Formats: sequence, structure tokens, C-alpha cells
Amino acid sequence: KEVTDWGGAFKLKDLFIACGLTNKDMDEHIDANGVPSKDLLERCVSHKLKTLTYTNVKGKYSTWNSVTGADRDSVKFKEYFMSQVAKGYPKNYQAPGGDTQPVNATIAQAVNSNISAEAL
Repeated sequence: KEVTDWGGAFKLKDLFIACGLTNKDMDEHIDANGVPSKDLLERCVSHKLKTLTYTNVKGKYSTWNSVTGADRDSVKFKEYFMSQVAKGYPKNYQAPGGDTQPVNATIAQAVNSNISAEAL
């Protein structure tokens, strides 16, 4: 079968975009098996990225497996994270001081309005 989209590897595409690569770059430097070329990977070296750390169900911290460019607005990145929390991802998220993960958009919005970007 021909692969027509990124499927579960969309986070890798997000990484490449955060490194300033274009769809054309990716089309030209990822082989038919979905393996990026050494050149494509090297073009990501030295790029500054932003990550997000959150509290997990064990009362510790985890780093979200999505990245974005360092220049992305932190509040917008947090809002994107909370939209994923509302969908149930990451599964080990627990709001600081909370008992459970928000399970719908209304609860996620309420949690989002009470947590500063630094608290995540």
C-alpha cells in the first residue's frame, strides 16, 4: 500500500516543521519506507525547540512528546496541550492538585483557566 499521510508519525512532521523544514523538504528527503535522510536530520541540529512538562498521575513530571518552535507563543502551545488532554492524551496527565484528568472540553477549559502556563 502507498502511504498517503503521516498517520501516527505526525509528531515527527511537527518536529521537522519546528526546525523550519517545508513539505517539499520532507517529500524529497524521506524515502518510500518513511525513513528521513541523514541530511534532513542534520538540518534539525542546532534548532531551538519548545517542550512542555506536565504533572502526571504518579505526582511527578513528564515531558509531552510534542515539540514546537521556540518562537511559538507559550500560551498557544499550552492551549493545544489542553485540547489534547480533553481528548484523553497524554493518558498519564493529572492536573496539579487534581484527582483526575479532564475528560471533556468544558472541564479542560475550566482547568485551563485556573492554571498558569508556568504551572504545566
